[in-house]
Order: sequence, then structure tokens, then C-alpha cells
Amino acid sequence: MKEEQKKSPVSEETRLSQVVSAQTNFSELAQLLRLASVQASHLDDTLRKINSFQLKADIKSR
Repeated sequence: MKEEQKKSPVSEETRLSQVVSAQTNFSELAQLLRLASVQASHLDDTLRKINSFQLKADIKSR
């Protein structure tokens, strides 16, 4: 006798929906990571300016 394959309790439509949802989540995550990268770059630039200002202030005060 051939064994019958058990059908998955998750329908094909549900699987497709889960794939689309996962793709959307990854897309949103990528967008958030790009935003975080831009913000980190701006912070780095700001900190460089602060350090440069502090160095100039230190030199003038000597």
C-alpha cells in the first residue's frame, strides 16, 4: 500500500501571504537600517565638528 501524503495544515494561500509578509518585513527592516546608517553618519559628522571645535578652543586657551 502506498502511504498517503499528509497535507499541510497551512494552505498555499496562507504560505504565500506569509512570504509576502516576510518580504515586506525585510524591506521595512532594510529601510530602517538605511535610515540608521544616515543618522549614524550625521552623528559622526557632528562629533567630528565638536572635537574640532574643542581642539581649537584648547589651542586658543594655551
